[in-house]
Amino acid sequence: MTTNAITTTPSTNATARAHPSWTADIAAPATDEHHDKHRMIIVTPWVDQIIDRRGFDPRHIYVETYWLGVIGPTATWIMRRFAESFDHSPDGFTIAVDALAGSIGVSAAKGPSSPFDRALGRCLRFGLARPSPTAGRAESDDLVLEVRRRLPQLPTRSLHRLPDHLARTHQDWVAEHQRRRSERGVVSAGMR
Repeated sequence: MTTNAITTTPSTNATARAHPSWTADIAAPATDEHHDKHRMIIVTPWVDQIIDRRGFDPRHIYVETYWLGVIGPTATWIMRRFAESFDHSPDGFTIAVDALAGSIGVSAAKGPSSPFDRALGRCLRFGLARPSPTAGRAESDDLVLEVRRRLPQLPTRSLHRLPDHLARTHQDWVAEHQRRRSERGVVSAGMR
């Protein structure tokens, strides 16, 4: 399947391959450029009933306004590309690292020190993706991740990373969002 010049294939056995050196903070080192071009990311959904119901699509204005300043533009675009791929393959997909990185205008050629790998590391550090706990350990450089389909509200501990004006508006935005959610709950409860 092709999405924005990225070829993704639905995962049939997404838990079959993982490289033991991938962790939440560091990517497996690449030995050369040829090796890098063949790294794949096997993505499955991170199922979280609360966040899946109450969270924000990575393409939502909330993510652009508040998460962007915390995780950075490259990590935000990675999450958006994953969301697009989930639209077409909700059970998971496999995507080439070099194609994904190139589609958002960054390089993955230097392995863990590349802009792509650092941004993917931020997705992991901030709990937007995680290594699959059922990945197993095969002889492969492929990364097996569980990725959130929806992002949670920005944690309070991360607000200090935002510029002052965004930190202030965040509180107002959350209050308004909660008010709207409760109004929708009252309306739907009244229709039963």
